[in-house]
Amino acid sequence: MREGAARRNPWAGRAAPPGGVAVGAWWILALLPLLPSLGVGFLLDDWIGLARLLDGGWGEVAAQLRPAGGPFVRPLGWLLFQVELSLFGVRGAAFHAVHLGLFLLSAWLTGRLAGRLAGGAPWSDGAAGRAGGWAAALALLYPGRIEAYAWLAAVFDLLALALGLGVLLLHLRCRRRVSPAAAAGLAAVAFTSTLAKESAYAAAVLILVWELVPGLLETAPRRGRLLSGGAAAAGFALGGLYRLTVLGGIGGYPGTGPGDAAEGLALLPEVLLRAAFTPVHPGYGARSTALAVLSAAVFAAVLAAGLLRARRSPAVRRLLLAGATLALVGLLPVLPYLRPTAHWTAGRFLTLFGAGLALVAAAPAAGAGEGRPRRLVTGALTALALAWAAATSLGLVPWREAARSRDAILDAVAGDTAGPGLHQVWVAGPINRWQGAHVLGGALDAALRVTYPNRRIEADSAFLQRLEDRPVRPPRPEPGVERHLYRCRPGTRRLECAPPAP
Repeated sequence: MREGAARRNPWAGRAAPPGGVAVGAWWILALLPLLPSLGVGFLLDDWIGLARLLDGGWGEVAAQLRPAGGPFVRPLGWLLFQVELSLFGVRGAAFHAVHLGLFLLSAWLTGRLAGRLAGGAPWSDGAAGRAGGWAAALALLYPGRIEAYAWLAAVFDLLALALGLGVLLLHLRCRRRVSPAAAAGLAAVAFTSTLAKESAYAAAVLILVWELVPGLLETAPRRGRLLSGGAAAAGFALGGLYRLTVLGGIGGYPGTGPGDAAEGLALLPEVLLRAAFTPVHPGYGARSTALAVLSAAVFAAVLAAGLLRARRSPAVRRLLLAGATLALVGLLPVLPYLRPTAHWTAGRFLTLFGAGLALVAAAPAAGAGEGRPRRLVTGALTALALAWAAATSLGLVPWREAARSRDAILDAVAGDTAGPGLHQVWVAGPINRWQGAHVLGGALDAALRVTYPNRRIEADSAFLQRLEDRPVRPPRPEPGVERHLYRCRPGTRRLECAPPAP
Protein backbone atom coordinates (compact mmCIF):
# COMPACT_ATOMS: atom_id res chain seq x y z
CA MET A 1 0.00 0.00 0.00
CA ARG A 2 2.76 2.48 0.92
CA GLU A 3 4.75 1.65 -2.20
CA GLY A 4 1.64 2.17 -4.35
CA ALA A 5 0.98 5.49 -2.67
CA ALA A 6 4.56 6.53 -3.30
CA ARG A 7 4.20 5.74 -6.99
CA ARG A 8 1.02 7.83 -7.19
CA ASN A 9 2.47 10.73 -5.17
CA PRO A 10 5.96 11.73 -6.33
CA TRP A 11 6.49 13.68 -3.09
CA ALA A 12 5.67 10.78 -0.79
CA GLY A 13 8.60 9.81 1.39
CA ARG A 14 10.74 12.81 0.50
CA ALA A 15 11.01 16.45 1.49
CA ALA A 16 8.37 18.59 -0.14
CA PRO A 17 9.45 21.64 -2.12
CA PRO A 18 9.38 24.95 -0.24
CA GLY A 19 6.73 27.60 -0.76
CA GLY A 20 3.23 27.41 -2.13
CA VAL A 21 -0.33 26.59 -1.12
CA ALA A 22 -1.51 23.21 0.08
CA VAL A 23 -2.54 20.56 -2.45
CA GLY A 24 -6.15 21.01 -3.45
CA ALA A 25 -7.81 24.24 -4.44
CA TRP A 26 -10.46 24.26 -1.71
CA TRP A 27 -9.56 27.86 -0.89
CA ILE A 28 -10.81 28.97 -4.33
CA LEU A 29 -14.35 28.44 -2.95
CA ALA A 30 -13.73 31.74 -1.16
CA LEU A 31 -14.13 33.36 -4.57
CA LEU A 32 -17.88 32.67 -4.60
CA PRO A 33 -19.00 35.76 -2.60
CA LEU A 34 -16.99 37.93 -5.01
CA LEU A 35 -18.72 36.72 -8.18
CA PRO A 36 -21.56 39.30 -8.12
CA SER A 37 -18.92 41.92 -8.94
CA LEU A 38 -18.84 40.47 -12.48
CA GLY A 39 -22.11 42.27 -13.21
CA VAL A 40 -21.12 45.71 -11.95
CA GLY A 41 -19.89 47.00 -15.32
CA PHE A 42 -18.14 50.32 -15.92
CA LEU A 43 -18.29 53.14 -13.37
CA LEU A 44 -16.81 56.64 -13.10
CA ASP A 45 -13.17 56.70 -14.28
CA ASP A 46 -13.66 53.45 -16.20
CA TRP A 47 -15.57 55.47 -18.81
CA ILE A 48 -12.87 58.12 -19.03
CA GLY A 49 -10.24 55.47 -19.66
CA LEU A 50 -12.39 53.79 -22.30
CA ALA A 51 -13.07 57.10 -24.06
CA ARG A 52 -9.37 57.97 -24.19
CA LEU A 53 -8.39 54.54 -25.49
CA LEU A 54 -11.17 54.48 -28.09
CA ASP A 55 -9.92 57.85 -29.35
CA GLY A 56 -6.17 57.26 -29.05
CA GLY A 57 -5.75 53.48 -29.16
CA TRP A 58 -2.25 52.12 -28.66
CA GLY A 59 -0.86 55.62 -29.08
CA GLU A 60 -2.55 56.57 -25.80
CA VAL A 61 -0.82 53.63 -24.12
CA ALA A 62 2.55 54.71 -25.52
CA ALA A 63 1.90 58.26 -24.28
CA GLN A 64 1.60 56.93 -20.72
CA LEU A 65 5.29 56.03 -20.79
CA ARG A 66 5.96 59.75 -20.67
CA PRO A 67 2.75 61.51 -19.60
CA ALA A 68 2.79 65.21 -20.39
CA GLY A 69 2.37 67.05 -17.12
CA GLY A 70 0.56 64.20 -15.38
CA PRO A 71 0.94 63.49 -11.66
CA PHE A 72 1.64 59.76 -12.15
CA VAL A 73 3.38 57.34 -14.48
CA ARG A 74 1.37 54.10 -14.55
CA PRO A 75 1.63 52.65 -18.06
CA LEU A 76 1.10 49.02 -17.05
CA GLY A 77 -2.55 49.47 -16.15
CA TRP A 78 -3.25 51.37 -19.37
CA LEU A 79 -1.60 48.54 -21.31
CA LEU A 80 -3.83 45.92 -19.68
CA PHE A 81 -6.94 48.06 -20.23
CA GLN A 82 -6.10 48.45 -23.93
CA VAL A 83 -5.49 44.70 -24.32
CA GLU A 84 -8.87 44.00 -22.71
CA LEU A 85 -10.56 46.56 -24.96
CA SER A 86 -8.96 45.00 -28.04
CA LEU A 87 -10.08 41.51 -27.00
CA PHE A 88 -13.55 42.15 -25.57
CA GLY A 89 -14.75 45.50 -26.85
CA VAL A 90 -16.92 47.44 -24.42
CA ARG A 91 -18.07 44.40 -22.43
CA GLY A 92 -17.83 45.11 -18.73
CA ALA A 93 -18.32 41.52 -17.57
CA ALA A 94 -15.24 40.36 -19.50
CA PHE A 95 -13.13 43.15 -17.99
CA HIS A 96 -14.33 42.23 -14.52
CA ALA A 97 -13.55 38.55 -15.10
CA VAL A 98 -9.93 39.43 -15.94
CA HIS A 99 -9.58 41.67 -12.89
CA LEU A 100 -11.18 39.10 -10.62
CA GLY A 101 -8.69 36.59 -12.02
CA LEU A 102 -5.89 39.00 -11.17
CA PHE A 103 -7.26 39.25 -7.64
CA LEU A 104 -7.36 35.44 -7.45
CA LEU A 105 -3.72 35.34 -8.56
CA SER A 106 -2.83 37.79 -5.80
CA ALA A 107 -4.57 35.58 -3.23
CA TRP A 108 -2.62 32.57 -4.50
CA LEU A 109 0.61 34.54 -4.17
CA THR A 110 -0.41 35.48 -0.63
CA GLY A 111 -0.83 31.79 0.14
CA ARG A 112 2.55 30.98 -1.35
CA LEU A 113 4.08 33.75 0.75
CA ALA A 114 2.53 32.26 3.88
CA GLY A 115 3.86 28.82 2.96
CA ARG A 116 7.40 30.09 2.44
CA LEU A 117 7.37 32.10 5.67
CA ALA A 118 6.08 29.08 7.60
CA GLY A 119 9.02 27.14 6.17
CA GLY A 120 7.31 23.74 6.02
CA ALA A 121 5.95 21.39 3.39
CA PRO A 122 3.26 23.32 1.52
CA TRP A 123 2.53 20.55 -0.98
CA SER A 124 1.45 18.23 1.82
CA ASP A 125 -1.22 18.48 4.47
CA GLY A 126 1.28 19.86 6.94
CA ALA A 127 0.96 23.01 9.02
CA ALA A 128 2.66 25.22 6.41
CA GLY A 129 0.30 23.96 3.73
CA ARG A 130 -2.74 24.64 5.91
CA ALA A 131 -1.48 28.14 6.72
CA GLY A 132 -0.96 28.82 3.02
CA GLY A 133 -4.44 27.65 2.13
CA TRP A 134 -6.05 29.75 4.84
CA ALA A 135 -3.99 32.80 3.87
CA ALA A 136 -5.13 32.48 0.26
CA ALA A 137 -8.79 32.08 1.25
CA LEU A 138 -8.75 34.98 3.69
CA ALA A 139 -6.93 37.17 1.17
CA LEU A 140 -9.91 36.64 -1.14
CA LEU A 141 -12.53 37.21 1.53
CA TYR A 142 -11.14 40.22 3.40
CA PRO A 143 -14.01 42.70 2.84
CA GLY A 144 -11.96 45.87 3.28
CA ARG A 145 -10.67 45.93 -0.31
CA ILE A 146 -13.83 45.30 -2.35
CA GLU A 147 -13.14 48.41 -4.41
CA ALA A 148 -9.91 46.83 -5.69
CA TYR A 149 -11.85 44.42 -7.92
CA ALA A 150 -15.35 45.96 -8.09
CA TRP A 151 -14.00 49.13 -9.73
CA LEU A 152 -12.04 48.50 -12.92
CA ALA A 153 -10.07 51.73 -12.56
CA ALA A 154 -8.35 50.10 -9.58
CA VAL A 155 -6.38 47.95 -12.04
CA PHE A 156 -3.24 49.90 -11.07
CA ASP A 157 -3.65 48.77 -7.46
CA LEU A 158 -4.29 45.17 -8.47
CA LEU A 159 -1.19 45.04 -10.65
CA ALA A 160 0.93 46.62 -7.91
CA LEU A 161 -0.44 44.07 -5.43
CA ALA A 162 0.39 41.05 -7.60
CA LEU A 163 3.83 42.35 -8.60
CA GLY A 164 4.67 43.50 -5.06
CA LEU A 165 3.85 40.04 -3.69
CA GLY A 166 5.91 38.57 -6.51
CA VAL A 167 8.90 40.67 -5.45
CA LEU A 168 8.61 39.45 -1.87
CA LEU A 169 8.37 35.82 -2.94
CA LEU A 170 11.34 36.12 -5.28
CA HIS A 171 13.37 37.74 -2.51
CA LEU A 172 12.62 34.88 -0.12
CA ARG A 173 13.73 32.44 -2.77
CA CYS A 174 16.80 34.30 -4.01
CA ARG A 175 18.21 34.98 -0.56
CA ARG A 176 18.56 31.22 0.05
CA ARG A 177 19.97 30.41 -3.39
CA VAL A 178 22.86 32.45 -4.71
CA SER A 179 21.92 32.88 -8.37
CA PRO A 180 22.80 35.91 -10.52
CA ALA A 181 20.07 34.95 -13.02
CA ALA A 182 17.42 34.85 -10.28
CA ALA A 183 18.69 38.17 -8.91
CA ALA A 184 18.36 39.73 -12.36
CA GLY A 185 14.78 38.44 -12.58
CA LEU A 186 14.02 39.92 -9.16
CA ALA A 187 15.38 43.31 -10.24
CA ALA A 188 13.24 43.18 -13.39
CA VAL A 189 10.04 42.39 -11.48
CA ALA A 190 10.81 45.13 -8.94
CA PHE A 191 11.26 47.69 -11.72
CA THR A 192 8.09 46.52 -13.50
CA SER A 193 6.07 46.84 -10.31
CA THR A 194 6.90 50.56 -10.16
CA LEU A 195 5.18 50.97 -13.55
CA ALA A 196 1.93 49.73 -12.02
CA LYS A 197 1.48 52.07 -9.06
CA GLU A 198 3.50 53.85 -6.39
CA SER A 199 2.24 51.47 -3.69
CA ALA A 200 4.61 48.82 -5.07
CA TYR A 201 7.53 50.73 -3.51
CA ALA A 202 6.28 49.42 -0.15
CA ALA A 203 7.88 46.08 -1.05
CA ALA A 204 11.32 47.75 -0.97
CA VAL A 205 10.74 49.03 2.57
CA LEU A 206 9.32 45.68 3.61
CA ILE A 207 12.37 43.72 2.42
CA LEU A 208 14.59 45.99 4.50
CA VAL A 209 12.37 45.61 7.57
CA TRP A 210 12.15 41.83 7.22
CA GLU A 211 15.93 41.55 6.98
CA LEU A 212 16.53 43.79 9.99
CA VAL A 213 14.00 42.25 12.41
CA PRO A 214 15.72 39.33 14.19
CA GLY A 215 14.06 35.96 13.68
CA LEU A 216 11.49 37.16 11.15
CA LEU A 217 13.04 35.27 8.21
CA GLU A 218 14.80 31.95 8.13
CA THR A 219 18.58 32.02 8.10
CA ALA A 220 20.23 32.35 4.71
CA PRO A 221 23.78 32.78 3.35
CA ARG A 222 25.05 36.32 3.76
CA ARG A 223 25.99 36.46 0.08
CA GLY A 224 22.49 35.41 -0.92
CA ARG A 225 20.89 38.03 1.31
CA LEU A 226 23.12 40.78 -0.08
CA LEU A 227 22.62 39.70 -3.68
CA SER A 228 18.85 39.43 -3.35
CA GLY A 229 18.44 42.65 -1.39
CA GLY A 230 20.74 44.50 -3.77
CA ALA A 231 18.84 43.24 -6.81
CA ALA A 232 15.49 44.38 -5.38
CA ALA A 233 16.97 47.75 -4.40
CA ALA A 234 18.41 48.20 -7.90
CA GLY A 235 15.07 47.48 -9.54
CA PHE A 236 13.19 49.90 -7.32
CA ALA A 237 15.90 52.55 -7.67
CA LEU A 238 15.73 52.29 -11.45
CA GLY A 239 11.95 52.68 -11.26
CA GLY A 240 12.32 55.73 -9.04
CA LEU A 241 14.87 57.28 -11.37
CA TYR A 242 12.58 56.70 -14.34
CA ARG A 243 9.72 58.35 -12.45
CA LEU A 244 11.78 61.39 -11.51
CA THR A 245 13.01 61.77 -15.09
CA VAL A 246 9.59 61.40 -16.72
CA LEU A 247 7.58 63.51 -14.27
CA GLY A 248 10.32 66.00 -13.48
CA GLY A 249 9.79 65.32 -9.78
CA ILE A 250 8.02 63.00 -7.40
CA GLY A 251 4.56 63.67 -8.82
CA GLY A 252 1.28 63.10 -6.98
CA TYR A 253 -2.03 64.89 -6.85
CA PRO A 254 -1.86 68.69 -6.59
CA GLY A 255 -2.27 69.94 -3.04
CA THR A 256 -0.92 66.83 -1.33
CA GLY A 257 2.32 66.98 0.60
CA PRO A 258 4.04 66.34 3.92
CA GLY A 259 1.17 67.90 5.84
CA ASP A 260 -1.31 65.39 4.41
CA ALA A 261 1.10 62.54 5.15
CA ALA A 262 1.40 63.74 8.76
CA GLU A 263 -2.39 63.87 9.05
CA GLY A 264 -2.61 60.34 7.66
CA LEU A 265 0.03 59.18 10.12
CA ALA A 266 -2.01 60.58 13.00
CA LEU A 267 -5.06 58.69 11.71
CA LEU A 268 -3.13 55.45 11.22
CA PRO A 269 -4.01 53.79 14.57
CA GLU A 270 -7.73 54.38 14.00
CA VAL A 271 -7.52 53.14 10.41
CA LEU A 272 -5.65 50.01 11.50
CA LEU A 273 -8.20 49.15 14.19
CA ARG A 274 -11.21 49.78 11.97
CA ALA A 275 -9.82 47.98 8.94
CA ALA A 276 -8.60 44.97 10.93
CA PHE A 277 -11.46 44.39 13.36
CA THR A 278 -14.57 45.88 11.72
CA PRO A 279 -14.02 45.92 7.92
CA VAL A 280 -17.79 46.07 7.36
CA HIS A 281 -19.83 48.57 5.36
CA PRO A 282 -21.61 50.65 8.04
CA GLY A 283 -24.61 51.77 5.99
CA TYR A 284 -27.02 48.86 6.45
CA GLY A 285 -28.28 49.16 9.99
CA ALA A 286 -28.59 46.04 12.11
CA ARG A 287 -26.88 43.86 9.50
CA SER A 288 -23.81 46.09 9.51
CA THR A 289 -23.69 46.23 13.30
CA ALA A 290 -24.08 42.47 13.74
CA LEU A 291 -21.41 41.67 11.17
CA ALA A 292 -19.03 44.26 12.64
CA VAL A 293 -19.39 42.77 16.12
CA LEU A 294 -18.97 39.24 14.78
CA SER A 295 -15.92 40.15 12.67
CA ALA A 296 -14.25 41.91 15.59
CA ALA A 297 -14.88 39.05 18.03
CA VAL A 298 -13.73 36.29 15.69
CA PHE A 299 -10.64 38.15 14.47
CA ALA A 300 -9.70 38.92 18.08
CA ALA A 301 -10.02 35.21 18.90
CA VAL A 302 -7.88 34.21 15.89
CA LEU A 303 -5.28 36.83 16.80
CA ALA A 304 -5.20 35.60 20.41
CA ALA A 305 -4.69 32.02 19.21
CA GLY A 306 -1.78 33.15 17.05
CA LEU A 307 -0.14 35.05 19.90
CA LEU A 308 -0.47 32.06 22.24
CA ARG A 309 1.13 29.72 19.70
CA ALA A 310 3.83 32.21 18.78
CA ARG A 311 5.70 31.41 22.01
CA ARG A 312 6.20 27.80 20.93
CA SER A 313 6.25 27.99 17.14
CA PRO A 314 8.82 29.98 15.09
CA ALA A 315 6.59 29.57 12.01
CA VAL A 316 3.68 31.28 13.77
CA ARG A 317 5.96 34.07 14.97
CA ARG A 318 7.27 34.64 11.45
CA LEU A 319 3.77 34.83 9.98
CA LEU A 320 2.54 37.20 12.68
CA LEU A 321 5.53 39.52 12.34
CA ALA A 322 5.60 39.38 8.55
CA GLY A 323 1.86 39.94 8.26
CA ALA A 324 1.81 42.83 10.73
CA THR A 325 4.69 44.60 9.01
CA LEU A 326 3.18 44.00 5.57
CA ALA A 327 -0.13 45.50 6.72
CA LEU A 328 1.55 48.53 8.27
CA VAL A 329 4.11 49.23 5.54
CA GLY A 330 1.44 48.68 2.89
CA LEU A 331 -0.35 51.79 4.13
CA LEU A 332 2.68 54.09 4.06
CA PRO A 333 2.40 55.06 0.33
CA VAL A 334 -1.22 56.18 0.82
CA LEU A 335 -0.75 58.23 4.00
CA PRO A 336 -1.57 61.56 2.23
CA TYR A 337 -4.94 60.14 1.15
CA LEU A 338 -5.80 58.05 4.21
CA ARG A 339 -9.15 58.43 5.97
CA PRO A 340 -10.78 56.39 8.76
CA THR A 341 -13.43 55.20 6.29
CA ALA A 342 -10.86 53.74 3.87
CA HIS A 343 -12.10 50.16 4.36
CA TRP A 344 -15.40 50.97 2.62
CA THR A 345 -14.75 54.17 0.63
CA ALA A 346 -11.22 53.60 -0.72
CA GLY A 347 -10.56 49.87 -0.50
CA ARG A 348 -8.01 50.09 -3.31
CA PHE A 349 -5.64 51.60 -0.73
CA LEU A 350 -5.83 48.42 1.39
CA THR A 351 -4.54 45.89 -1.14
CA LEU A 352 -1.20 45.18 0.56
CA PHE A 353 -2.79 45.75 3.97
CA GLY A 354 -5.32 43.00 3.24
CA ALA A 355 -2.56 40.59 2.25
CA GLY A 356 -0.77 41.31 5.52
CA LEU A 357 -3.95 40.79 7.50
CA ALA A 358 -4.48 37.42 5.77
CA LEU A 359 -0.99 36.34 6.89
CA VAL A 360 -1.71 37.40 10.47
CA ALA A 361 -5.04 35.57 10.52
CA ALA A 362 -3.57 32.39 8.98
CA ALA A 363 -0.66 32.29 11.45
CA PRO A 364 -2.34 29.99 14.05
CA ALA A 365 -2.72 27.30 11.36
CA ALA A 366 1.08 27.11 11.05
CA GLY A 367 1.39 25.81 14.61
CA ALA A 368 -1.95 24.28 15.42
CA GLY A 369 -0.63 20.78 16.02
CA GLU A 370 -3.05 17.87 15.82
CA GLY A 371 -6.22 16.79 17.55
CA ARG A 372 -8.26 19.27 19.57
CA PRO A 373 -5.89 22.29 19.11
CA ARG A 374 -6.05 21.90 15.35
CA ARG A 375 -9.86 21.59 15.40
CA LEU A 376 -10.19 24.73 17.53
CA VAL A 377 -8.00 26.74 15.17
CA THR A 378 -9.85 25.40 12.14
CA GLY A 379 -13.16 26.34 13.74
CA ALA A 380 -12.00 29.87 14.52
CA LEU A 381 -10.63 30.40 11.00
CA THR A 382 -13.83 29.00 9.48
CA ALA A 383 -15.88 31.43 11.57
CA LEU A 384 -13.67 34.31 10.42
CA ALA A 385 -13.99 33.25 6.78
CA LEU A 386 -17.80 33.10 7.09
CA ALA A 387 -17.96 36.50 8.82
CA TRP A 388 -15.78 38.08 6.16
CA ALA A 389 -17.75 36.38 3.38
CA ALA A 390 -20.99 37.84 4.73
CA ALA A 391 -19.36 41.27 5.07
CA THR A 392 -18.09 41.03 1.49
CA SER A 393 -21.58 40.22 0.23
CA LEU A 394 -22.97 43.20 2.13
CA GLY A 395 -20.18 45.46 0.88
CA LEU A 396 -20.97 44.62 -2.73
CA VAL A 397 -24.58 45.83 -2.37
CA PRO A 398 -23.71 49.54 -2.92
CA TRP A 399 -21.78 48.64 -6.07
CA ARG A 400 -24.78 46.79 -7.50
CA GLU A 401 -27.03 49.71 -6.55
CA ALA A 402 -24.59 52.15 -8.18
CA ALA A 403 -24.65 50.03 -11.32
CA ARG A 404 -28.47 50.14 -11.39
CA SER A 405 -28.35 53.91 -10.97
CA ARG A 406 -25.91 54.17 -13.90
CA ASP A 407 -28.15 51.94 -16.03
CA ALA A 408 -31.19 54.07 -15.18
CA ILE A 409 -29.42 57.17 -16.48
CA LEU A 410 -28.04 55.55 -19.63
CA ASP A 411 -31.35 53.81 -20.43
CA ALA A 412 -33.31 57.04 -20.06
CA VAL A 413 -30.89 58.87 -22.32
CA ALA A 414 -31.05 56.01 -24.84
CA GLY A 415 -34.76 56.44 -25.34
CA ASP A 416 -34.81 60.24 -25.34
CA THR A 417 -31.90 60.93 -27.69
CA ALA A 418 -32.76 58.49 -30.48
CA GLY A 419 -33.87 61.30 -32.77
CA PRO A 420 -31.55 63.35 -35.00
CA GLY A 421 -29.96 66.64 -34.05
CA LEU A 422 -28.14 67.90 -30.98
CA HIS A 423 -29.30 66.76 -27.56
CA GLN A 424 -28.44 68.38 -24.23
CA VAL A 425 -28.53 66.10 -21.19
CA TRP A 426 -28.47 67.40 -17.64
CA VAL A 427 -28.71 65.22 -14.52
CA ALA A 428 -29.36 66.30 -10.94
CA GLY A 429 -28.96 64.13 -7.89
CA PRO A 430 -26.11 62.10 -6.34
CA ILE A 431 -24.42 60.67 -9.43
CA ASN A 432 -20.85 60.68 -8.08
CA ARG A 433 -20.91 58.20 -5.19
CA TRP A 434 -23.50 56.04 -3.54
CA GLN A 435 -22.71 54.50 -0.12
CA GLY A 436 -19.01 54.64 -0.96
CA ALA A 437 -19.41 53.10 -4.44
CA HIS A 438 -18.68 55.10 -7.58
CA VAL A 439 -21.43 55.94 -10.06
CA LEU A 440 -20.74 58.40 -12.91
CA GLY A 441 -19.65 61.71 -11.40
CA GLY A 442 -17.67 63.77 -13.88
CA ALA A 443 -17.55 60.86 -16.34
CA LEU A 444 -21.15 61.30 -17.53
CA ASP A 445 -20.08 62.81 -20.85
CA ALA A 446 -17.49 60.08 -21.45
CA ALA A 447 -20.03 57.36 -20.62
CA LEU A 448 -22.49 58.76 -23.15
CA ARG A 449 -19.81 59.11 -25.84
CA VAL A 450 -18.69 55.51 -25.37
CA THR A 451 -22.22 54.08 -25.13
CA TYR A 452 -23.78 56.12 -27.96
CA PRO A 453 -20.89 57.02 -30.26
CA ASN A 454 -23.09 57.98 -33.22
CA ARG A 455 -25.28 60.49 -31.40
CA ARG A 456 -24.71 64.20 -30.83
CA ILE A 457 -25.03 64.57 -27.06
CA GLU A 458 -23.76 67.32 -24.77
CA ALA A 459 -23.86 66.22 -21.14
CA ASP A 460 -23.63 68.11 -17.87
CA SER A 461 -24.70 67.52 -14.28
CA ALA A 462 -25.35 69.35 -11.05
CA PHE A 463 -22.46 67.42 -9.51
CA LEU A 464 -19.94 68.57 -12.12
CA GLN A 465 -21.19 72.15 -11.91
CA ARG A 466 -20.56 72.14 -8.15
CA LEU A 467 -17.18 70.49 -8.60
CA GLU A 468 -16.10 73.12 -11.12
CA ASP A 469 -17.64 75.98 -9.09
CA ARG A 470 -20.19 76.85 -11.77
CA PRO A 471 -23.84 77.87 -11.25
CA VAL A 472 -25.94 74.78 -10.62
CA ARG A 473 -28.72 74.91 -13.19
CA PRO A 474 -29.96 73.10 -16.29
CA PRO A 475 -28.84 74.37 -19.72
CA ARG A 476 -30.88 77.22 -21.18
CA PRO A 477 -33.22 76.37 -24.06
CA GLU A 478 -31.68 76.93 -27.48
CA PRO A 479 -33.28 76.78 -30.95
CA GLY A 480 -32.72 73.42 -32.62
CA VAL A 481 -31.40 71.80 -29.44
CA GLU A 482 -33.47 69.26 -27.56
CA ARG A 483 -33.07 69.34 -23.76
CA HIS A 484 -33.39 66.30 -21.48
CA LEU A 485 -33.47 66.96 -17.73
CA TYR A 486 -33.27 64.19 -15.16
CA ARG A 487 -33.05 63.64 -11.44
CA CYS A 488 -31.29 60.49 -10.33
CA ARG A 489 -32.49 58.80 -7.13
CA PRO A 490 -30.08 55.96 -6.33
CA GLY A 491 -30.50 53.51 -3.50
CA THR A 492 -34.27 53.12 -3.74
CA ARG A 493 -35.97 49.85 -4.55
CA ARG A 494 -36.81 51.16 -8.01
CA LEU A 495 -34.06 53.40 -9.32
CA GLU A 496 -35.36 55.99 -11.73
CA CYS A 497 -34.44 59.14 -13.57
CA ALA A 498 -37.24 61.69 -13.61
CA PRO A 499 -37.43 65.34 -14.70
CA PRO A 500 -36.36 67.56 -11.80
CA ALA A 501 -38.81 69.86 -10.10
CA PRO A 502 -38.66 73.48 -11.32
